[in-house]
Amino acid sequence: MKRDELPRVFLSILFTGIAFGFIEAVCVVYLRELFYPGIHSLFPLKPMSPHIYRTEVYREIATIVFLSGASFAISRKLREVPFIFILLFGIWDITYYLFLKLLINWPSGLVEYDILFLIPIPWIAPVYAPVMVSSIFIIGAIFYLYKGLTFSSLQLYLFLLSVFILLLSFIFIPVKILLTSGIHGFSSYAGGGFNLLIFSIGIILLIISFLPPEKLHIY
Repeated sequence: MKRDELPRVFLSILFTGIAFGFIEAVCVVYLRELFYPGIHSLFPLKPMSPHIYRTEVYREIATIVFLSGASFAISRKLREVPFIFILLFGIWDITYYLFLKLLINWPSGLVEYDILFLIPIPWIAPVYAPVMVSSIFIIGAIFYLYKGLTFSSLQLYLFLLSVFILLLSFIFIPVKILLTSGIHGFSSYAGGGFNLLIFSIGIILLIISFLPPEKLHIY
């Protein structure tokens, strides 16, 4: 990407991410009003009909498709697509929480627990977890797009490994609930139990994956 194109590209990414973050927040405001009228806390979870659950899964799939399509449309080279995608993802995710705070004054703090995704099972974590991941995505993607760099094979391996470990930390609680109490265990889960060790390992590897090649002694 040429340097003179960067301002236009970054503005396009910024406005797209912010707008989609607002759309996502509005959808959640509607859901919270339907399932949690007058209730500030998300947990214990309220039962959701299979139809609504499937609809939410489809919406999440559509979200990923939208972010992928926008990344291809904005990019000038194929190697830029992954970095534009994670930059869009990071902006969308953080602005989503900012708009929720403005619209319904939720979350009350970064340690409050949230459901992040439903695919393939619910992901549960404190709000600070996705915010940290998205912040690293944003900083790392901007650096690589600005410098015109791409990942080495080792960096790509570290990045994918970190994402996998982070996913394990997000599904740690749901898997534990399903194994001990089955699906009905979600109705009594009141938050807590996030595996900070697994998450920390994932975060460290994610940061390392974004280090410039010379810092990793890759030549």
